[in-house]
Amino acid sequence: MLVNNVAAPIRRPLFLGTLQVNALWFDPALVNEREIQRRILAHWQIGARLYRIAHGYLLYFPTPRWANCAALDGLALCDQAGVLSSAPLTSHERKQALAGSVWLVLGAQAQVLQPQEAQRIDPSIWLDVRHIPLRTPLTPPRAAQPEMILTADPLRDVRKIVGGRVGAASRESQEFLQALQQAEQGKVTQHSSKEKLLQAGAGMLAGLLGKFFAGLTRDTPSMGKTGQTGSGASANEGIPQAAEPSKLGRWLHDMAAKLVNFTKASDLLGMQHARYMNKLLEMFDKGDVLEALRHAIPLSDGNESGDSRQMLSTLQARDSLSISMPGNSRGTLGASDSLMEYLRKKYRQIFERLEREGKIDEAVFVLAELLKAGKEAVDFLERHQRFQQAAELAQTLALAPEIAIRLWLLAGEQERALRLARVHNAYEATLRMLDNAHSAHSALARELRLKWAQEQAARGEWVAAVLTLWPLIADGEYAALLIVQAQQWLAFAQQAGGQLGAQALVYKLALWPETLPECSAEIAEILAAEGGEGAQQRARLGQALVTATKTSAAHKRVMLQLLRHLVPERLAGANALSQEFFQQAMQLADSALLRADMPKLSLQNTPSKALQLVATPLTFAIAERGMLTIHDACKLADGYLLALGESGVVRINQLGKQIAHFPIPAHHLVLASGGGRALALAKRENVLRISQLDLSRRSVADWLSLPCSFWASDYDGALWNVVMHNKLLAIDTSKAQLTVAWQVADLPGKIINFQQTDRQQSLLMHNERELQQWWYALPERRLQARNSSPLPDSDVWQLHFEGGNELCKLYWLQDQQMENSRLLWRFHTNDNYQLDLGNLKSAPQVAINGQFLAVLAHTTNGAHLQIAHLNKGQLLASCHFSHAERASLRWQGAHLLAFDQAGRLFDINVASSEVHSMCLQ
Repeated sequence: MLVNNVAAPIRRPLFLGTLQVNALWFDPALVNEREIQRRILAHWQIGARLYRIAHGYLLYFPTPRWANCAALDGLALCDQAGVLSSAPLTSHERKQALAGSVWLVLGAQAQVLQPQEAQRIDPSIWLDVRHIPLRTPLTPPRAAQPEMILTADPLRDVRKIVGGRVGAASRESQEFLQALQQAEQGKVTQHSSKEKLLQAGAGMLAGLLGKFFAGLTRDTPSMGKTGQTGSGASANEGIPQAAEPSKLGRWLHDMAAKLVNFTKASDLLGMQHARYMNKLLEMFDKGDVLEALRHAIPLSDGNESGDSRQMLSTLQARDSLSISMPGNSRGTLGASDSLMEYLRKKYRQIFERLEREGKIDEAVFVLAELLKAGKEAVDFLERHQRFQQAAELAQTLALAPEIAIRLWLLAGEQERALRLARVHNAYEATLRMLDNAHSAHSALARELRLKWAQEQAARGEWVAAVLTLWPLIADGEYAALLIVQAQQWLAFAQQAGGQLGAQALVYKLALWPETLPECSAEIAEILAAEGGEGAQQRARLGQALVTATKTSAAHKRVMLQLLRHLVPERLAGANALSQEFFQQAMQLADSALLRADMPKLSLQNTPSKALQLVATPLTFAIAERGMLTIHDACKLADGYLLALGESGVVRINQLGKQIAHFPIPAHHLVLASGGGRALALAKRENVLRISQLDLSRRSVADWLSLPCSFWASDYDGALWNVVMHNKLLAIDTSKAQLTVAWQVADLPGKIINFQQTDRQQSLLMHNERELQQWWYALPERRLQARNSSPLPDSDVWQLHFEGGNELCKLYWLQDQQMENSRLLWRFHTNDNYQLDLGNLKSAPQVAINGQFLAVLAHTTNGAHLQIAHLNKGQLLASCHFSHAERASLRWQGAHLLAFDQAGRLFDINVASSEVHSMCLQ
């Protein structure tokens, strides 16, 4: 801080010669800010201090050091009898100085300063750490600890949800359902002669009564309340209208319907259960609703498979009013359409009566359990402001997760709502529901949007987090704080570089166009970058500009400069940008001068052709060998992530240049869906040592050691699905200890295979009697289907299954000696297809992706990869790794990655038939 100026001018304004220098002062008026920062960092020592003082920077050394003052790139300050000065002082001049002050001599005039009152600066904010891999100190990984279950909230049965208003189910209702199941399976016992006679008589009576009722409604006019005849006013007066039945007619109609359905039920189930149905209907007619609900038969919702029914074999009363959950429902009435429709109407009448009487709990039971109208039941509870009951019911019925999440928010249970949103990744769907709802929910929507943005940032999806947060900034509430947060997230994304860095730069200019001057240095660096990597950087920036969902005037200025590089580079083949891209880019640049200078482009883009449409099989090989063993590989937006075993993990660009190195052992990789996170798995005896990689900030840290038998090859950045201790678990990777957010335990067999796609998880199990396959829908994590089959023959070599609801495929080797072996398979037909594998050294690796079958076989002359069409048996492509002792493959979307111990990598895009290869040296 400036105290005063010394009146008399200083006679000697500079130090000369070699002296002990205590500090340096840098003047921004002489050189630019970036150069000053570089000089300060060059002089920095441990213990140094930096202050913003007198419009410049004062750097204190921790101890004085000898230096030639004339050769320094800053103004030297030395100790003068307790005064720090930039010029030698006379005794008279020193008398004017206070001890501890700083004399800064500028233009022969001394400015007396007090540095303790100045602003202290942390120069670490100037460091560019984008190319420096960071890691926390490596400690021994924590072993698997006792599981901590996050979603331990039990699903309450309906009896508790509705406050125990309805009693336990009757024993007879469950006996009826068991009999119905047997009838549908053709297992009904022969009726006695007496039953047959009664059924025949009932059928005749039903027919006669039906005809009598029909004649009655034709010939007998109904009487209105005023005694007038006729059917009342009609909008179609010229059209004959059906007469409304009288009270007697309605009674006869009901009796006829009961008798008809009694006959159908007796014909299907027998007299005993037909009488039960009649008894149930009488209970409803008499108004004994609570007792009738105990005996009521749930109707089919039309979506149940035979597997999802669980008919009980004993006669007992309902011990709880539980709503049937998907995959574990009580039996439902699905036979006899007319009987089911009659009961549906009757249940609907009961519901309407209960609603009129204000018996909300009983009415909910009728909707949810008997009518199987779960969504209607939840909406009914919401209309009556019973948000907690509605949320519990939505979870019990396994409705869409966003329904329960929104209701928990309305009930004030934010923690439970956020936990569900995280497990089911349902933030966006819930926000849509809240945004489309009444404005009273806007506060809930704002809070959820903030939590969702924070969740995306925690997953390394920085740009997505900023776009999620932006509507809150636009609203103006807490805008200043949110802007700081958003700019910090974009800074992290820019540090990541590559495609993410280009997107961050583009959205920074879109949201804050005024930052263009401070971004000019980075843009200039991209424009000046040389070689193939420079061309790729400019192409990425151009793609990010034309695909941005938000634009600004700054985008126009950047694109104007960028096109002057992209066009000649495209003509020279340095990038593969399309004609459509240049049309969009010219529209964004919107410059008449540029359009006048632009050469006429006629880019002949080679149309991509899916691999199955290629006329002849593709063949490719690579003879070059490297020194690094690739254990696993992942495709990134702008390159690859490679696991090199004990040598660590490297991130490379498309040209094979190393961008970052993570010094952590890794034999397998698990990539986050957003590309900002990854897990590195290292095999350690019976466990996996798991480390966490932050690809955006280039940091790495050890996490846990877990005995996983199977695991998903990708995750959402937060929850990772694994099979451990014969359980399917969703592990929260943000927690320091083993934390399970969701699990499936107590399975009816040993898990022998696990697969996961974007929309589904599949488990394959076996026990002593059969194979079972279970499918769970994602992100709902809802049991979608189950299937079973007898155990396969003993000669089956490998089992494999797809993401669909079909049972596993069987594969087997024709030659058990593995000489001139062939892989055989069957797909949707009775025909067997086969691939010749040659003289095998070990069992081949088989991987399926949709219609593509990839087989990697190790033979005496290396590794041979073949890609075939599953349901046609057609060979589509083959690749040879010469002298490969250990190769592997991995499907990632439309890309098949094949790699080996000699550092060779093939990237085969089955959607476009493009092949990219490289060899790591």
